[in-house]
Amino acid sequence: MARCACLRRGRSFHSRNRVGILPFVAVCLSLAASAEQFVGGEQHQAAKARASISSVRNGSLIRATVPIFGVADAPKFRCYRLEFGEGPAPAQWQVIKVSQRPQPADPWSTGQVRWDRNRGASGNLGDWDTGLTSYQYGKQRANLNGIYTLRLVVEDESGGGAEARVVVNVAREITFEAGGIAESCDNRAFLNVAPHAIGSAFLLVSIQPVDAIRNPAVIRLEPPKGLTIIGRIYDFRPPGVRFIKPAVFRLLYDERDVQHAAGNGSTAPVREDKLGIYEYLPAQRVWRPLRGCRSLPSTKEVKTELCEVTPKIAFYALAADLTPPAPPILAEAPENTQEPSITLSGQAEPFSTVEILDGDEIKGRASVRGDGAFSVSAIALREGANSFCARSVDSAGNQSGLCPPVVVRREWHPPKTIRQIEILGGPKARQGAKFLVRLLGQDSQQGPSRAAAIVSSETDKQGFTLCLVETGPTTGAYTEVFTVGARTDPARRTIAASRHGEMITAVAMQDGTKRATIEYADTVPPSAPTITCPTHTSACEDGFGNAKAPLEEWENIDGEYGAELSLVNRTGSPCLKLTKAGHQGHLGAWARKTPYSAAVFPLVAFDYLINPEVTMDVQVNYRGWQLAELNDFTGEDPAFGRRAIAGFPGIVSDGQWHRTELNLGSILAARNPGDPELKVEGIQFINWDRPAFMSLQFGRTGQKGSYWCVDNFRILGYGGPKAEFKWASEDENGIAGYSFVFDQKPDTIPPEKSMGMVTEKTFDGLGDGRWHLHVRAVDKPGNWGPTNHYMIFVDTKPPTAQLVGPTGKVAWDTPVQIRFDDSNGSGVNPYSLRLKVGGTVFTTDNEALVLDPEKQVLTFDPKAHMLRGPDGRNVDKLPLLFADGEKVDVELLAAADHAKHAMTKLPSWSYEVTSPLKVTPPNPDGKNSWYVTPPKIEMKAPESSKVEYAWAVPVGEDDLFRRGNSINRLTVTVTAKDGKKQSYTKPFRLDTTVPRVTAKVIPEKPGPDGIYPKPPTIVLSHDDYAAIEGGLSCEGYAAEDCTGASLFRQERVPLGAFEPPADVANETRSVRWTGRIRPPETSIYKLWLGFGKGQAIQVYINGELVLDSAKAKEGEQEVGTDLLLVRKLHALDVRWLKAGKGKPDVKLSWQPEKSDQRQDVASDALFALRSLATIFCRWDDGKDAEYTKPLTAPPGRHVLRFRAIDEAGHAGKEEAVTIETAAR
Repeated sequence: MARCACLRRGRSFHSRNRVGILPFVAVCLSLAASAEQFVGGEQHQAAKARASISSVRNGSLIRATVPIFGVADAPKFRCYRLEFGEGPAPAQWQVIKVSQRPQPADPWSTGQVRWDRNRGASGNLGDWDTGLTSYQYGKQRANLNGIYTLRLVVEDESGGGAEARVVVNVAREITFEAGGIAESCDNRAFLNVAPHAIGSAFLLVSIQPVDAIRNPAVIRLEPPKGLTIIGRIYDFRPPGVRFIKPAVFRLLYDERDVQHAAGNGSTAPVREDKLGIYEYLPAQRVWRPLRGCRSLPSTKEVKTELCEVTPKIAFYALAADLTPPAPPILAEAPENTQEPSITLSGQAEPFSTVEILDGDEIKGRASVRGDGAFSVSAIALREGANSFCARSVDSAGNQSGLCPPVVVRREWHPPKTIRQIEILGGPKARQGAKFLVRLLGQDSQQGPSRAAAIVSSETDKQGFTLCLVETGPTTGAYTEVFTVGARTDPARRTIAASRHGEMITAVAMQDGTKRATIEYADTVPPSAPTITCPTHTSACEDGFGNAKAPLEEWENIDGEYGAELSLVNRTGSPCLKLTKAGHQGHLGAWARKTPYSAAVFPLVAFDYLINPEVTMDVQVNYRGWQLAELNDFTGEDPAFGRRAIAGFPGIVSDGQWHRTELNLGSILAARNPGDPELKVEGIQFINWDRPAFMSLQFGRTGQKGSYWCVDNFRILGYGGPKAEFKWASEDENGIAGYSFVFDQKPDTIPPEKSMGMVTEKTFDGLGDGRWHLHVRAVDKPGNWGPTNHYMIFVDTKPPTAQLVGPTGKVAWDTPVQIRFDDSNGSGVNPYSLRLKVGGTVFTTDNEALVLDPEKQVLTFDPKAHMLRGPDGRNVDKLPLLFADGEKVDVELLAAADHAKHAMTKLPSWSYEVTSPLKVTPPNPDGKNSWYVTPPKIEMKAPESSKVEYAWAVPVGEDDLFRRGNSINRLTVTVTAKDGKKQSYTKPFRLDTTVPRVTAKVIPEKPGPDGIYPKPPTIVLSHDDYAAIEGGLSCEGYAAEDCTGASLFRQERVPLGAFEPPADVANETRSVRWTGRIRPPETSIYKLWLGFGKGQAIQVYINGELVLDSAKAKEGEQEVGTDLLLVRKLHALDVRWLKAGKGKPDVKLSWQPEKSDQRQDVASDALFALRSLATIFCRWDDGKDAEYTKPLTAPPGRHVLRFRAIDEAGHAGKEEAVTIETAAR
């Protein structure tokens, strides 16, 4: 094949080779890419050359690395090249890819592209890197913005070929999770979108200046009337976008723009208050000002908030309105009327505001529509002549002159005489009832006329005027309807009434002696009583019966995208209904916005009714939003999705009422053991999913109108056997008494029998369990109100435990079981459980250890044993295999209930197993489950099976293992004859060494006479350590250079984690993280150190300083180096010198030579050094004491004796050092 003479081969960046080149493509116009023949070559050969692009179309919005699919083929194919250029007709081209391999088939059009939602796909023609700046995703080398042409050129051996071109728009990408910024290519237009502000996971936005050559407008834009365009017009794509939260839209200008806009040869600048942002409405062919524009002269910009982009097609421009609008034109109005008000309409400048004036008084305003029409209603008329004028005010504040006046005369013809007035509609008035006022009198004219009456009550003595209309010509009967309500509203003809027995009165305006009355009967029940319990407080008890704040703290999130909240009846009491308002959304609502302590109020409990089509999650704002599953168990990507910290148990979605509760305090405490308060900032019910990286989006929550209900939402704690209650209710007519019941049922309704004005009660000697006080009130008219249910939880004693088994000799995979009894208590806290089986301590983080919350049975299943990586995400199911003849010791180390009552009597026992794994000796020959001699291991497998053994850390990679110390894990894999594999794991702890202690005296040398003038410090250390995966050892120092005695030491902490003990926090001046680092493969690595501004960080590997923040360039917070690392454990030492009071921002990342993917050093590549021995020391002939911190020598001559004893039982030789210190 002849070499392609057109261009050199370009680099291709394939998304399948690295995390993070997800393409974004949005098609705005459906114009297919076209293929054209080259000139030259034989026509029949040229005609057979094929070039087409299928995955990207004309007008597409694109971003990130876009895979290009299509066809590139010819009978005598020579090469194809994929390239791009700026604008619709580029003068220069940049190569994306050149290839001598034809592409005769298009996998895109045939549906054969395998799309990975996290990594996208790789195009058969090539991948176009357009850049991505909204978040970190892969390695982007470009940052394009604007209109570009993508070209595919196919050449054959004869010099002919074919070509396909696509004109696309490289946009900016907005994400639901992080928001983003879209800027124009000239950096004069900006859209700032906040997080959670769009209705989809991703949105491509392009804002480009209209240009006759590069980006012509797709329609003819009418020049603005009365406006001066400042700068350029911008094409906004896609049109019709609606934002959940307003986005900030900014247009910038410079002095030249403003000076030029002044026109008429003037150089005076336009006043900033005359500037505004306008949108083009193609249907009306007019420019409409956007509301809320703010001019900022200091930054030379005008900004506003966008809630919705113009539909169908969108153009925006910055313009100055220097021309006052023309006076409005008022339509004809009636010359005479009896009505008390009138409506005036007419024509005015589109989108201006029309003001109706009576002299200097503004009687009404209205906004003008795009067609220029306006209407101002309810303009009050006085008797006699009324003269009205109108003027227009545009968005820039320019006022028109006044239009010619319109004169309207109100001539009221009341009846000559009044015989009577009456109120019809029932014997007594009640809330919401309607009544007819009828006035009878002598008509004053031939046609229908009007009368008036004043309707008032004892609640509202002023009342309002009710206009009565004659029922027909000369009937003399005048009528109108009014309504009884809680508040007076003249516009709705509503009079307020609330006191039982008060009178509602209608008085004829002409004759005050003519009046009618009706008695008001109160049928409104009193509010549900407010209950407090000083002995058993709660953060909230939301029963939704509070008259002043019935919704408590419940509140909609994101308007129509969230939940529509309403109160509905539930067996005589209100409950909260949450309805999906739109077709898309998350059905979100705040349940709690006031911070509270989950340590004090750990329990979240509520009643719920969930329809089958509704799925919801709960979000808890504790150090950021944490996910707790309600009934939505899908939608989260295993690698990038949000991991739920818990789930509400036993949720049933059947449209019936159920109850659930979750001990949130226990969950947060287990995940954050160092936080005594556990401050929760808020709780939301909402449904968001993250099915892929950065793809936070609305979850599936049913259709528009779907709903779920909640009642008795409580956040409470635990208390003792004595409960003191107080309660009170309110009613306009006074409370006559209460009825209450105290029991262990959640929904008891007290009888409608008053127990008097009892407002407090104490109950003592309560047993463990949930107790409920049910209280309702009756008002003086006899109306019984709804019931409030207050729950308390009494828990006074710890649970007990009973052994279930196994005992004796059993198979290796027999489950271990313990049954708990916490009668009516809070139940065993699964996060408190620590069970030691065969020398390994397990918690419920491992799926092998499961607590059944209903049966209260703890089960350890060796077959369900899980190996979880230090990052918590990578999980392998590997059965835990015991050795044949092994004596398995079982001991429950810790157990407590949710009320923090710890068990004191903990069961322990042993049993023996039979197993195919033969270990000699079968049981550790040292103390505490340690082997002190290397065991022999053999797996008995079926004939023709293959057995493989693998250590988690091979002896060749660990220098401590080679010495004889290792905390390790053996994986045994048995491959059957049919190829099926089964793996098992068994932990081993090996310590064959005797610990040796060394003493370091600071200062090292005494005075010339061999005597220390001041008491020296003695630091003791031993050499008995083993590497343990997942983190490093952390030590803090009082010196700024990590020298001297350490103030504290912490094991298995992440790199950069720094939580010093409170007693030495203020003394810590430097920090050191030490341990081992193991690269995933042998390679030359590019190693990077990231650090905070101004921080002094050093990294040592195998004792050599390889990275130093002091060598970073000015303004940079990263340094890098190339380093050859063999796959084994290397000594790692990271030092934070001159540590301040803040947190260290330390991060290590690396990239192997053959990879283009840079990754942070994972926690499973770090190993801490676990101490296996304890040092004991004594002065002279004193008693041995455990060494815990550096020693200070006493005055005089003394001998310090010391030795170490390790966990396996090795006792080191006693050593001694003599120190003489000058007497004080």
